[in-house]
Amino acid sequence: MTYNRGIALTAAAILAVAAYTWWPSEERVIRRRLNEIAARISVPANEADLARVTRVVGIRDYLAPDLHVRYGTAEATSRETILGALAQWGRSADGVTVEFVDVNLTLDAANRDTARAYMTVKVTSKDSVDAKEADVGLARVDGVWIVTSAESKETLSR
Repeated sequence: MTYNRGIALTAAAILAVAAYTWWPSEERVIRRRLNEIAARISVPANEADLARVTRVVGIRDYLAPDLHVRYGTAEATSRETILGALAQWGRSADGVTVEFVDVNLTLDAANRDTARAYMTVKVTSKDSVDAKEADVGLARVDGVWIVTSAESKETLSR
């Protein structure tokens, strides 16, 4: 009898883990979306011009039309400006990898269709690694999370 109970408890535990893993949580959906953005911003080695245009155009679906970006003193207030900058950025025979690490995600309690992500943006190329802090605003539009704002932040020195 205890053998059957053990099997039942093990099966229940496996089902609970599977349900947790595959059950859609907004935080996991947003994190997955951020990972997709990082992958699309990353530049493959020896990327051809047509591949670059295709990759950059694909980023459009991740950004709000009235996207507001601030990097230091530079500011952009449209998706097209950012897409143009991304089309010119990162040309390298060795490629450039972008990762969003240490993501601290907060869903707005008053409006479940908005969120903020504070993260480190890590940019790696053959000869260097650069990291900047960023504060990113997101909104759920037609059931899809998109970036509405992004601002680089000065990292505190130790």
